[in-house]
Amino acid sequence: MEDEAWQGTEFFCGNHPAPFKKKKHQTRGAVQIPACLSTISRGAWYEIGLKTEIELHIEVCEECPMKEAISRLNL
Repeated sequence: MEDEAWQGTEFFCGNHPAPFKKKKHQTRGAVQIPACLSTISRGAWYEIGLKTEIELHIEVCEECPMKEAISRLNL
């Protein structure tokens, strides 16, 4: 993410079936994390947010067995 100097970054969990949905260009990127997005600490999200605009994709969370964990992000 830092090496690419993305202005915005989309984040997807490892269970997301269709990551990277938006049109790609040089200023935006995407990262698929091999776990629930809630496993990333609030401090880490803060640090990431200092480097890039964060867009979390949680469209499939309601169908996930970990759906209760996403509430810790206070979305």
